[in-house]
Amino acid sequence: MISWGLISSATMLIHSAMEFYAMRFLLGVAEAGFYPCLIYYFATWFPASHRARAISRFYVAAPLASIVMGGMAGWLLGLEGHAGLHGWQWLFLIQGLPSVVMGLVVLRLLPDAPAAAPWLAAEEKDWLATELAREAAVIGAPTSPGFRATIGNARVLLLCATSFFASGVMTTFTLSAPAVLIALTGRDATHVGYLISLGGAIGAAAMLAAGAYADRHGDRFLNAFWVIVVLGAGLLAIAAVPSPALVIVAYLSIAATCFTVNLLLPTGWADVLHVRELAVGAAAVNSIANLGGFVMPYAWGALRDATGSFTVGLIALAACSLIAAGLALRVRSDLLRRRSQAVPVEP
Repeated sequence: MISWGLISSATMLIHSAMEFYAMRFLLGVAEAGFYPCLIYYFATWFPASHRARAISRFYVAAPLASIVMGGMAGWLLGLEGHAGLHGWQWLFLIQGLPSVVMGLVVLRLLPDAPAAAPWLAAEEKDWLATELAREAAVIGAPTSPGFRATIGNARVLLLCATSFFASGVMTTFTLSAPAVLIALTGRDATHVGYLISLGGAIGAAAMLAAGAYADRHGDRFLNAFWVIVVLGAGLLAIAAVPSPALVIVAYLSIAATCFTVNLLLPTGWADVLHVRELAVGAAAVNSIANLGGFVMPYAWGALRDATGSFTVGLIALAACSLIAAGLALRVRSDLLRRRSQAVPVEP
């Protein structure tokens, strides 16, 4: 978080396109370990019956940040000329500093494990240790220690494939949503901005609700399957009947599902992988997911240039959604089989 914030703020110092590309690369390097580390950390604190709610209350910051920082961006850009800085320089400076401050707070206040938490009673620490041990027994021992063994694990590869398609679809559409909405609704950029902010608020509410539901029912990958199906249906609806009203309704349904899928799939990683596999496994899955978010926007752009419309691209994204949904069911089937074969662990 500290290096991430410093690099973001230092982007205010660039003077050329190549310097911008270099800073964006360094920002990606700094950011890459954050989310896998978070998933690993939460898996060492929260049993499955509580994990989705815990992560959803963290991850809800993503849609809320898009609302808050989106509103602040205009004000910061309006600081043009203050202290000899351009508005865009103020934007990078101010938006990067909170990560630095929070990183320092985390170093000081966040314990490494429940056993070191001063706010937990001894019986609470014991209960957590017992529950986490039960879950580890159900998952089974790691195949073998080490980086190469973990990334070659069939379960890791299956999660990688699922996240590649799911993340690729969501990233591609999210990046292009303003252009799609402007083209198909006839609204101007300001009104589309309001619509995207509304989508962020709906996404935040849907994610919190999905986290609570997943913890109660314990079937994250089945929940993810249905959410991805809704995502694909929304994309098909926009492609098939591009009327302004339907496009808006379909977009709001997609906005609700995007953040929810990004919650349900990662919270399920700890259900599939032993904690000793999870650190490297989560990093591998996250890397492949980001690769999907890198490759698919290029394919989307090529289809848009070749056809002159968004229709073919939307159909292709819907097809990729169905692949992701099918892979989520495959992960679930493997998980249920291993749970049925697990030997219970007595406290």
